[in-house]
Amino acid sequence: MTMSTDLFRREALEYRSRQGEPGGVLQVGAPWVRWLQWIVLALVAAGLALTFLVRVEQTTSGPALVDPQKRTFVAVLPAVAGSDLQGGRPLRLEVDGRTGRQSVAASVLQVEAAEDADVQRAGFKRFPQPAVLVTGTLAPAAAAPAQTPSSPDLTGRAVIVLGSERAFSLFLRGFEGAPEGGNS
Repeated sequence: MTMSTDLFRREALEYRSRQGEPGGVLQVGAPWVRWLQWIVLALVAAGLALTFLVRVEQTTSGPALVDPQKRTFVAVLPAVAGSDLQGGRPLRLEVDGRTGRQSVAASVLQVEAAEDADVQRAGFKRFPQPAVLVTGTLAPAAAAPAQTPSSPDLTGRAVIVLGSERAFSLFLRGFEGAPEGGNS
């Protein structure tokens, strides 16, 4: 019996060498891969459509003190929001009371620029940026938050909506300040 020195048949070696040539077509045979491709494409399209439909609120907030008996409040907000706080403008107070955090509607009566001394005189600690003191009243229809026995004033946050915009605009604005090119 004669022994061949070749380990593989010549036809098998030729077939194998042809497989490595560039330009060969990659075929995906599993049907779930095609379904997965369409599902991913549909999710991307839905996400893009939502960025045009969904609106995102722009808010600012700061510490607030609420007097439930007088139905008044005083809050410290960043000074950049001062021009958006005209008298009578509605805002939301998130008050820490006996029953937990409670949201109360309120309206702005007065806005004035505040120095550190003004902020401390109103009962707050130092504010880390230029600020305005906002005073106002609780909305007539709003239930007065329950005060704690230890303090007649309630603490919380004043939240005001400055505006809203579409999520797509916000997304694009995020790229405006992005550096071009690689690392600089």
